[in-house]
Amino acid sequence: DNPVLIVYDHRTRATGAYLAGSKGHVDWVVRAVCMDLDTWGYSQCRIAIKSDQENSVKSLRDAIAQARSAPTAIINSTVRESKSNGAVEKAIQRWQAQYRTMKIALEASLKRTISVKGKISGWLTAWAATALNRYALGKDGRTAFQLVHGHKCSRPVARFGEKIHFKKSGSHQDKSESMWEDGIFLGMNARSIDSIIATGDNIELARTVRARPEADAWDVEALGKIPSVAEFMGVS
Repeated sequence: DNPVLIVYDHRTRATGAYLAGSKGHVDWVVRAVCMDLDTWGYSQCRIAIKSDQENSVKSLRDAIAQARSAPTAIINSTVRESKSNGAVEKAIQRWQAQYRTMKIALEASLKRTISVKGKISGWLTAWAATALNRYALGKDGRTAFQLVHGHKCSRPVARFGEKIHFKKSGSHQDKSESMWEDGIFLGMNARSIDSIIATGDNIELARTVRARPEADAWDVEALGKIPSVAEFMGVS
């Protein structure tokens, strides 16, 4: 069992996806959901969270409500209430299709199968949702990112899992040293315009990335050393 939590915001059409690892209250998932809710504009707003009535889901939902600084109303979804949940179901289907497409592309590039329980799948789970928020157009011609921030996200991205160059942050670098380092592209931070880069067992955030030659773009060994999303969130 490898549960994925999908959170969907009706106002902005934003989606969050989290490879929880287990059902129920998972600390890093609670923290990640609260951060995403803040990013979508709800840090000081009263909201309503609607979920099904499975005990593990209710436990996680209640923990999220308790962790928020603003009031949170709880709504239990009626059994077989498919009509009112249609937007959520479509969001889940879009995420599944995006995740599947990216996973197949990564496996083709690496020439091996990716475990759905591995650390790389945790990052892919999150990036599939973030990519949809930033680049998928709704019927009104706008993205979820646009509805949240008021402008488009035009920053180019690398292929998920690709080995890239990224520019070191900060202006204190020794001018005799290279401003570029090697890393693995794991998506973009849902709360900024920074790319998420794995360097060994560390995670870096970088504004500027560039491609490497295709023959040097994939490193299976390096992918096996990346930290988990939970470790990046600072909560195990």
